[in-house]
Amino acid sequence: MDYKLLMLTNSLPGRDADLVECYDKHLDDMLRLPGVIAAQCFDYDTELSVEPSAAYRYLAVYDISTDDLTETLSAMQRAVGTDAMPMTGAMDPKTSAVIYRARGARRSAR
Repeated sequence: MDYKLLMLTNSLPGRDADLVECYDKHLDDMLRLPGVIAAQCFDYDTELSVEPSAAYRYLAVYDISTDDLTETLSAMQRAVGTDAMPMTGAMDPKTSAVIYRARGARRSAR
């Protein structure tokens, strides 16, 4: 099965650069987990967004392909805060994590 893990986060005040730096390494840490096949970060675009502000400034999207999502999530929980996946004190603890399961095949223009 294919899944998307969406992590919505903010930095603590004045810690944007620290959070961005941590995410650059964190993507590679996530890619070492079983089933995680792609990872990408996004910044909220204030110029193009319809809403004047968003609840979260940063979005990380992880593509997961596995028959055992529980094992992937367990591996992530075991790794968080260890040398395998150090975390930063720059992240606001109020985050949102959502998992979506694919419905049907992925379509592409190319």
